Amino acid sequence: MAAPICSLQDFMEKLEERKHAADLFAFFLFDDRPSHIAVERFADEEFDWLDELAASAQMFFFIFLRRDRYRGGVYNPGLEVARMFGIRPNQLPGVVLFTLSDNEEIVTDGVFLPIKVQLFADDISSVEKVFSDLFTLIHECHERSSNPKELLQNLSDEFARLRTKERLRPIVGYLKETALAIVDFPRNFMGALERALAEEVSRRLTGG
Repeated sequence: MAAPICSLQDFMEKLEERKHAADLFAFFLFDDRPSHIAVERFADEEFDWLDELAASAQMFFFIFLRRDRYRGGVYNPGLEVARMFGIRPNQLPGVVLFTLSDNEEIVTDGVFLPIKVQLFADDISSVEKVFSDLFTLIHECHERSSNPKELLQNLSDEFARLRTKERLRPIVGYLKETALAIVDFPRNFMGALERALAEEVSRRLTGG
């Protein structure tokens, strides 16, 4: 299911609560630059549909929402989370899918799917096709995967095949580039989240 988050601390707490309940997770990455306003609007307006897609795939999908504008400490942690996955700001927006180790502290594998930002402003139906195709592929890859690591490898391989036009689906033309295998994971993901949160709190207290 989709899990709304309002800050880095909220993400850390909700991941901690849910890490025992699924073997596949995702984060919808975007930030506060003007060109991403349409991305955030899509996340807010389509949240219920994205929730249904994630539930059907038996996974948790973390999405920043700014619905409670009067709640203190609401801010988009997209850039911090992207940095922890080794994803650069110029690669956003996109969706990172990842798995956790058996002790649920270390990210073991992941795939990042960068989406063309102009689609969110110009062609919402195409963005919907991207997410519909993504979760359809997750379903298909689930059927031939025995574990999360194999699932992500099959997803990465599937996008590579789509790129060579062995099979054509709308999602191919809407990605910024080929799906990226993420290799620069923090050894201890939950520890990295705690350190990033401490740094963020320190910046906000000092006005930096």
